[in-house]
Amino acid sequence: MRLFTGLLLFCALLMTACGGAPSAPTDAPLPTMMSIDLGGTATADAAATAAVQQPIPTVGPRDYELTGVADIPLPGTLVYAATEDPNMGVTFDSIYFERTGGTDGPLTMEVRGDGTVVRNGEAIAPLNSVQVGQITSLIDEINFFNILGVFTAAGTSPNAVQYSITVDRGGSSSSIQAVRELAPRQLIRLFQLLEGIGVIP
Repeated sequence: MRLFTGLLLFCALLMTACGGAPSAPTDAPLPTMMSIDLGGTATADAAATAAVQQPIPTVGPRDYELTGVADIPLPGTLVYAATEDPNMGVTFDSIYFERTGGTDGPLTMEVRGDGTVVRNGEAIAPLNSVQVGQITSLIDEINFFNILGVFTAAGTSPNAVQYSITVDRGGSSSSIQAVRELAPRQLIRLFQLLEGIGVIP
């Protein structure tokens, strides 16, 4: 019996000496990827790194003088290019005009500098030299080839009157699309002049 008790005491002492009992947890923080120093180089602060990753909002208007991008005028605003039309006074070669929407029905017209007119796919009586001159003068008066701007808008009603015009003259070509509500009066004058060609009073 004494031998058995002695063996039990010996085993208990042996377990204590070998660290059989679990050690108390320490309060030291475990190392993380942000706190490990590799090769003696200081690591970035976690807060600073998170701040860098956040997008920086853009405040104030864009400085177009620095970017080289021109300001885009509001729809319906008429602006002109600074260059001069080298063909001022020269009779146009051709005009292709189209109108859609509205209650008057679609209209397509092709007018040539020799007076030939095709309205809705049918040739009609040609224009005389005076009428061709009136159209040429109006093109020059409104400075058509230097017109810049946006005369359309997203979400326009399908029933809105819309225009498309292309003028060719002296090797140059200029096209404009416009909604009636956004078209400046200068363009409206040209549109109305073309719409009236071939209409019996």
